[in-house]
Amino acid sequence: MSGDNGEYNWIVVALCDGECESIEALWLDGDEIPKADIDWTPSATGSGGTGTGDVSTSAWIGSNSTEAVRAFWTLGDADQVDVALLTDTFSDLGSSFRGRGVVLGGVSLRYDADTEEIWREKGQPRDVKWVVKGRKVYDRRKDALNADPDFETFGQAIGAGIRWYRDEAQTLALLSSFSESGGVLTVSDDDDGSENLFSERIPVDTSKVYTVSVDARQTAGDRQNYLLVAFYDSNGDNINGNTESDATGWTNKGTYHYFDISNAVIAGTWTTYSIDFGSGGTASIPTGAVTMSIGGLFSGNGAVGTATTIDIRDFHVREGTGTRHDFSDSSTWEWSDNNSMCLADFATQIANKGTSIPYASIDWEAAIAAAQACDVSAAIPTASSESRFTSNGVLSLGDTDKENIDKMLSSMGGRIYWTQGKWRWTASTWEAPAITIDADWLTEEPVTLQGFEEPAQRFNTVRGFYTDPDRNYEPVEFQPVTDASYGDTRRGNDRARASTRNDEHRNDVRTACHSNARAGQSTKDRQFES
Repeated sequence: MSGDNGEYNWIVVALCDGECESIEALWLDGDEIPKADIDWTPSATGSGGTGTGDVSTSAWIGSNSTEAVRAFWTLGDADQVDVALLTDTFSDLGSSFRGRGVVLGGVSLRYDADTEEIWREKGQPRDVKWVVKGRKVYDRRKDALNADPDFETFGQAIGAGIRWYRDEAQTLALLSSFSESGGVLTVSDDDDGSENLFSERIPVDTSKVYTVSVDARQTAGDRQNYLLVAFYDSNGDNINGNTESDATGWTNKGTYHYFDISNAVIAGTWTTYSIDFGSGGTASIPTGAVTMSIGGLFSGNGAVGTATTIDIRDFHVREGTGTRHDFSDSSTWEWSDNNSMCLADFATQIANKGTSIPYASIDWEAAIAAAQACDVSAAIPTASSESRFTSNGVLSLGDTDKENIDKMLSSMGGRIYWTQGKWRWTASTWEAPAITIDADWLTEEPVTLQGFEEPAQRFNTVRGFYTDPDRNYEPVEFQPVTDASYGDTRRGNDRARASTRNDEHRNDVRTACHSNARAGQSTKDRQFES
């Protein structure tokens, strides 16, 4: 409490772990207070935010225009400072009361003559809730180093018909000094001129980020080598001397920009060299660029050093969407309600009592496939559409990892399993058949057919469950379906005898159903235990 007469009652709680996107609203019992009605903008620096925190919603304004409620919050930045609105009031808290990496929500309720009418009508709040737009997560699809390649390796590119040239103008084919075997391209310096290499031109979207990467080794010689990138405008002309694409390590080289892969030589063992272009990258994409070409200047004639041989087994461009995500830098992450990426975030950042699951133990290809399935646009009755699955729930650190993971899987009808040293999960979507069963699958041994079931195995009632959207997608049991003709076809002339048969049959049905139910539950339990 604070104030000259203790008229301010403060409530400060930790809302969630990790940095979040935003706070959308505050609820006091059944009354919503939108974010727009709160004079507060959080900040990780300075005073921890700007504004008074006063709530302007008319229902919370008392006599003499007195605000009955003030509120503030933080967004859980790892280095956020203390909120002066709080620590200036309670000086004993000190500047160390920061809640780094934790989203905090605070409410101050004013009880005095100007607000007593409000509290007489509403009563003291018993339930204070915040609507949180959740954690920022790493999306593997937006990591240009790991996204699906739009322009692949030498070994795959040659097989796919991707063209490579000896010159930037793309008129000369590869000379004999280039040889490709087993997915490795060998460049040998025979002093017949610089061994230039350029790919065909690749479309560029200036809103995206592109990672140019080469995996190479220098097996002989000590001459310097360069990784090349050229940009072209809508007329197909090379963009020359544009300083926007120059960054550390990049220089204009004639009609293209080049990057010094190594200070002197490429490493003798397989080494990957890369650089990002675009939003968040090391270098920006030049203004007006619509295409780009990648390549190299290898084993230049007249360069200082001895004759050089270079092996290249990977040379590609990978495209990412928007700001590049870096798994090792949470400041590059963004908010997402994609089920699969949220599950990956929980697994790698929170689960296992804080030790988490290693990045390398996630099957990211499977995670991306599930993420893509969740993002598919699905029509809804309002004639609009929405993503097929989204994650919009609350996880409790008081629950077990399994309980939280089960909640997340339920939002996409998913399954998770451990196989071949990695965690994999799937979303509930149709998958194309992996195999085709044909006559070749039939055994050569004689096949014996049995035209009827033993009495103990017969049944005439089917029970089951279905997922009902109107009941929060929880499994709902449908009415049993019974084939009444089953009994009719077995009635004998003797009514008593027929009655006995039907009684026996019903007993058999009940026994079979109960047995199957128990077996199904046992299987389910074993699956969960595994």
